[in-house]
Amino acid sequence: MELDASRAAQLRSNITTNNVDSTSFDVSTITSHPLLSSLPLPGNFKQILEMIPNLLKRVGWLNNQGGEMKAALEEADKIGARCVYGDIEISQTISEVKRELGSLMTNPSAISNLQYPSGDIMQMFGGLLSGQTDPKDFVERIKTRDRAQELSRSLQQSFPSVCNVMITKRDTHGTNATKTLLKW
Repeated sequence: MELDASRAAQLRSNITTNNVDSTSFDVSTITSHPLLSSLPLPGNFKQILEMIPNLLKRVGWLNNQGGEMKAALEEADKIGARCVYGDIEISQTISEVKRELGSLMTNPSAISNLQYPSGDIMQMFGGLLSGQTDPKDFVERIKTRDRAQELSRSLQQSFPSVCNVMITKRDTHGTNATKTLLKW
């Protein structure tokens, strides 16, 4: 499963108590960062961060987080199947992402060399951040294959070390877990 052991334990706990997994998060950990306080961010920046999970949920990009994993765990329990967790522990991933972002933020040349997406995508982000674009419309406009690929390329070029932690390392870990499982 594309889960780590601690996330699986959390989902199992929610299964037994019938709690719905929350998609909310504390934005103060982001908005209170000293680097952000020095940037000219739009007045609605905190609101945008707070609404992202609910927005993604509303447009179908984010179901109740872990819903499909909870169902898989329930079914595994019913038939007595053993679950193999193929993801890196979330605490490790978060720690590594913070380290990489911290390194990036203290490197002025890295910030000045950021690769920005096309003018069309930047204009859409500008409309979102300024409050001129409805977030649901923004998501609908950006979720074309071409725009998603362009955005992904820009993120890979601008933040390769962060993408390595969040995507490449986790994909490699999952692949290795699958290979190990198949050797049985």
